[in-house]
This record gives sequence, structure tokens and C-alpha cells, in this order.
Amino acid sequence: MAQKLASRLGLFFHGRLVFCALLALCVVAATGCVTDASKQIGAFSQAAITTADNTTEAFDLVEKVHYRCEVSNRIRAYNTNGFDNSPIPAYMTPTNLEVRLEVLNGLKLYAANLSSLLGNSALTNLDLATTHFGQALISVDTSLVKDAYFKKEPVSEADLRIFAAAVNAIGHWVIEHEQNKDAQKAIAEMQPHVTNLCRLFHKDFEILGKQVQNDLNDTIQYKDDTILKNWSYFAASPGEKRAEIEEMCGLVRERQDDLELFNSMQSVVDTMQKAHEALGQVFSDDKANINSLITEFSAEAKRISKYYSSLKTSK
Repeated sequence: MAQKLASRLGLFFHGRLVFCALLALCVVAATGCVTDASKQIGAFSQAAITTADNTTEAFDLVEKVHYRCEVSNRIRAYNTNGFDNSPIPAYMTPTNLEVRLEVLNGLKLYAANLSSLLGNSALTNLDLATTHFGQALISVDTSLVKDAYFKKEPVSEADLRIFAAAVNAIGHWVIEHEQNKDAQKAIAEMQPHVTNLCRLFHKDFEILGKQVQNDLNDTIQYKDDTILKNWSYFAASPGEKRAEIEEMCGLVRERQDDLELFNSMQSVVDTMQKAHEALGQVFSDDKANINSLITEFSAEAKRISKYYSSLKTSK
């Protein structure tokens, strides 16, 4: 009797041990899955924030190139009209720039707060007034989108409505994100809106890239015209002629570098779009595709960021 009881107790405890071991394995597996999802979404969020910062740098680059072109235009017109002492207008009006920056800050807040839903606190330390930016984005309508992004470029009314809706959706999510504790649900709900924001950024980079190319072409043409119109002077001053031609060569190289830069920025937002569309895969067993996309997105965002840093250190 005692032996049977001992045998039954042994089977009982063996069964409990097996159950507990299986339960522990499930917990470890689930924890590992969550940890991996947290890591991957954290990487995506950091790349999205870096891309938003890179975009701000792109705006600054556009303005610097445009300013230099406007200075050349005033020098060209000096002999005819004298010095024009009015302020040189920026390419973007303050309102147009503000709308762009608010949209970018909304994207940064979305990325940071999405990551924080999975316990990544490091990305939430953004010095941004959440409610302010959320309310600003909610108030963006088709007129603001058209004026800020497409003032000189044709775009359909349907696309304007889609882009404005995407901006509004980011604004609502930024304000209400504390009520949403489910990252997977948030990704699914925001997926079409992030896709449309990426389309907006892609089109904007196309427009800004063309503007930079046009301004650099005008600046190069001005320098070429100056030499040709004053050929006797430059022929007698070979050192100055050489310096002007070397500067034109530098502008030609700059034009090519900027072309590649804006093409890369279009490419990186396209990758961000694909990565966000597949981001829900971080919660599944098959993560190969999303892991590859996030790795590509992160690497490209960092590469562009390093390029902007090199522009600052080379001056």
C-alpha cells in the first residue's frame, strides 16, 4: 500500500514538474517573443526619428542653396538696378516650414510612443509638447497641405484629402496614445496613415530635390556668364579665372551629391513605408522579412545622418 502511494505521489509530482517545466518554457518563449518585438520596434522607431531629423536637415540644405542662388541673382541685377536691400525671401514661408516641422514632430512622437508601449523608455525623452503638436496636426486641412507641400506642383484633390487625413490621424494618435496599450493594434490602425505620410514625404523630397538642382544650375550659370562677359579681365587674371572655374567644378560636384542625397531620402521613406506595413510581423514566428527591412531602414537612416554631419564639419 505504501509503495503504491509512493508510486502515485511520484507520478503526481513528476506530472507537476513536467507541467511547471512546460509552463516555464512557455513563459520564457513568450518573454523572448516580447523582448524581440520590443527590440525590433525600438529599432524601427529610432530609424523613423532619425529620418525625421534628416528631413529637417534637408529643409536647411534647401534654404542654404536657395539663398546662395538669390545672392547670385542680386549680383547679376546690380549693374542694372543697383543694390536691392530688401530681405532675401526663403524658399519656404514660415507657415509652410512650420507645417512641415509639425508633421515631422508628429511622426517622431508616434514612433517614440509606439516603442514605449513595449517598454522602451529611452525614446520617449523628446522635448516636445505632445498636446500642442497633436492639436496642430488635427487642424491641418487640404489647403494647408497644398500650400505647404504642393504650392507649385499639381496634385489631385483626392490626394490632398488623403494626405490631410493621414496628418490628422497622427495628431489624434499622439494625443490619445496613453489610452492605447496595445502596440500591435496601434500599428494596424495607423498602417494606412503612415503609408500615406510616407507618400507625402516621397513627393516632397522629389520637389525639394528639383529645387536644389535648379538653384545650383542657376548659380553655376551665373558664374559661367560672369567669366564670359568679362573675358578680357579674366584672361588677364588667370589666377582669378582658375579660382572661379574651380568653384564651378565644386558646385557641379555638390549638385551631383545633392541629387544622390534626395534620391536616397526618397528611398529611405519608401523603406520606412514597407517596414511599417510589415511591422506586425515582429509579433509572429516568421520575422525574417521584417528584420531585414528594419535593418535596411536603420542603416540607410544612419548613413544619411552621417552625411549631414559631414556637411557641417567640412565647413
